[in-house]
Amino acid sequence: MPHISEASTTALNQGIFVLAVILIAWWAVGGIINRRRANRIIAALRPLMRGTGQVARIRWHGPSAFHIEVSETRGGIRALAILVLLTARESPFTWAWALWRHYRDLLVLEADFTRTPSRSRTVPVDASGSDLPRGWSLRLQPKHPHLHLTAPLPAAPEAVLREAFRILDEYAAAIANRTDSSQADAGPKA
Repeated sequence: MPHISEASTTALNQGIFVLAVILIAWWAVGGIINRRRANRIIAALRPLMRGTGQVARIRWHGPSAFHIEVSETRGGIRALAILVLLTARESPFTWAWALWRHYRDLLVLEADFTRTPSRSRTVPVDASGSDLPRGWSLRLQPKHPHLHLTAPLPAAPEAVLREAFRILDEYAAAIANRTDSSQADAGPKA
């Protein structure tokens, strides 16, 4: 049986200790980065929601995802849920995996309207001829949720959030103002 010297045991213990300190520091910094990112997104969402509803509650689903419950919805919207999925930054392994898989921060917006859409419509990710920005997807359907929109969130999320709420408001208005239930639902060209 090979003999392990005291010096190699000490070096191994020091290496393990240094690795543990690095991982704990990474976890703390990753959490701080995600909380700051979330605060920036929430701050950008609040003024956009003035015509749509009030933030009732923000629930965290781990360090990289949060859900905003919206109350007192108006403007043709009966229910609204906002889910934000942040890139996992808690460890170098999850962060490297997310980078390798090209995962980005993601906005998921689901809404039910006061009137049911008359037909289903899906605009796939990167659809040619679509007015949706690259990487977005939109589904409109008569069943819950009436509108499902996903959009990647860049480092400065304000423009993406404004566009997402513009699309939501246009669909809500078009469906609420529809005069014939067999009429195709208007909304923005997507």
